[in-house]
Amino acid sequence: MGKTDSLTIFNYDLLSAKQKTTFDSSKPVRTVHLKLTGSMFRYVWSINNQVLSQADKISIKKGEVVRFELENTTMMNHPMHLHGHYFRVLNKNGDFSPLKHTLDVPPMTSITIEFDATEEKDWFFHCHILYHMMSGMARVVTYEGSSRDTSLSRYPLKNLLKEDKMWFFYGSIAAKSHMAEAKANFINRSSAIRFEGNYNYGSQYEANISYERYIGDWLRPYIGFGAVKQRYYNIFNGEKTFEQDFDLPVIGVRYTLPFFVDADLRVNSKGRVRFALEGEEWLLPKLFFNWRINTDKEYHLDLEYMLGKYISLSGGYDSRYKLGGGLLVRF
Repeated sequence: MGKTDSLTIFNYDLLSAKQKTTFDSSKPVRTVHLKLTGSMFRYVWSINNQVLSQADKISIKKGEVVRFELENTTMMNHPMHLHGHYFRVLNKNGDFSPLKHTLDVPPMTSITIEFDATEEKDWFFHCHILYHMMSGMARVVTYEGSSRDTSLSRYPLKNLLKEDKMWFFYGSIAAKSHMAEAKANFINRSSAIRFEGNYNYGSQYEANISYERYIGDWLRPYIGFGAVKQRYYNIFNGEKTFEQDFDLPVIGVRYTLPFFVDADLRVNSKGRVRFALEGEEWLLPKLFFNWRINTDKEYHLDLEYMLGKYISLSGGYDSRYKLGGGLLVRF
């Protein structure tokens, strides 16, 4: 327990067992260091930077005292739960450290737990926030020398290991007075298929589809295909100055900069290079400012006001399609 003036900081030091909870001191101790890792930006959660399908087992032996050193390196709380065992939460009360089966590990803190390995077979250890568990923040605690429970034959381990490989879909469609826009994203923990397109209800459009692969949290090389039909005019005399009209493969790389600004450098099969930046700024609880700009001298400025979870008012200026507004629907 910590105190600052009259402020009491609630933590596990406030808990004490009524009786000693220590284990037989002659038993060997196995120490396992487990970093709770992940990305709030991508909703990917792991242990020691590996999801369940990459490192599914923690092997222990019956008769040991097993000590887990839990280090939370994320900005989220993680209530960690161990099936089939009660563990000691080591705190200032020493021999009277409390017994728990679920332990909340606050952001940027470390807590050590230990349990008496008196069981057999396999026991699940996972974050009790279910989407953290399903995205990979889990392990199977396996007793060496024991076989898998035959009653689980209808539930093969491979099915469990598929959970952190699941694909998810989200996107948006906007119908505005000067243009229509669509975005679609099909993603999992390591890859994404993305589509985005716009159309001015006339002869001009741009559409891009790409497959990207995450290297860490921020870097994503990709391959794709771009279809563009655009006309550019001098704002002073109205004469056409430039046009693009092609359907070509592209390769590129995307990187998320500070303040969540996305940088995109790509080249098409004819050697034309384009660099783009885009971002979303949160101005008020329901008001957002979206922007993008690229080396083709195109830019887009847009205000979005959320009417509800799935619907927003959206309006702004596009260098190609001019000024307008309308309705945006998320799905």
